[in-house]
Amino acid sequence: GYIYGGIESTVANSFPNNTAATSASATIYRVKFDLTAMPVELTDFYLWAEDKADCAKERITLRWHTASEQNTRHFVIERGRFGNFTPIAVVEAAGNSQTEQVYTYEDTQLEDGTMYYRLKIVDEDGSFSYSSIRSIPVCKNGRITISPNPTQGNVFITGLDVSSSTLELTDAQGRTWPVRVSHTNNGLVLDLAKLPVGVYLLQLDNDWTERIVKQ
Repeated sequence: GYIYGGIESTVANSFPNNTAATSASATIYRVKFDLTAMPVELTDFYLWAEDKADCAKERITLRWHTASEQNTRHFVIERGRFGNFTPIAVVEAAGNSQTEQVYTYEDTQLEDGTMYYRLKIVDEDGSFSYSSIRSIPVCKNGRITISPNPTQGNVFITGLDVSSSTLELTDAQGRTWPVRVSHTNNGLVLDLAKLPVGVYLLQLDNDWTERIVKQ
């Protein structure tokens, strides 16, 4: 496309040395620009859990839709926690399409806590882009719930056996913060009211970790 404009002045206007003209007066100019089509138009990307009633059998299904594709080679599914993503599967793309395409993948190699996923969209020339990150809580070895999360004060935890274990709360810089823990008939209560606003990791004996957001 083109952008049109004008310069009105009785004094010569200076232009950069890499242009065809170095000065102009009362000039109409035209600037040409190119629009490059995005290789993939991703319209939906979502997750859901299957067999949640039995944590040992729980699995996560990923599904995404594209409205169009242009020279798309494949999708790399990346799974991560706390910002560290690793590829777990490659799904071949339609390549070139102007109709809706639907893709699915099932992940059975789960860990306790919250799982994070993203798509790496790879073009035929090797260039790539990333989708937004999606997350979902899983309970692989036990039904553990944390609520509310984000929180402004207390956090309630159920399904976590801490009878012979210790809890540790650290911030994004790795600093450990003291936290008041009280026991109830249904689980634990963590008092986070006095903590600064931020993101924290709650860890149980290096065996289970969950992300908590303090507002």
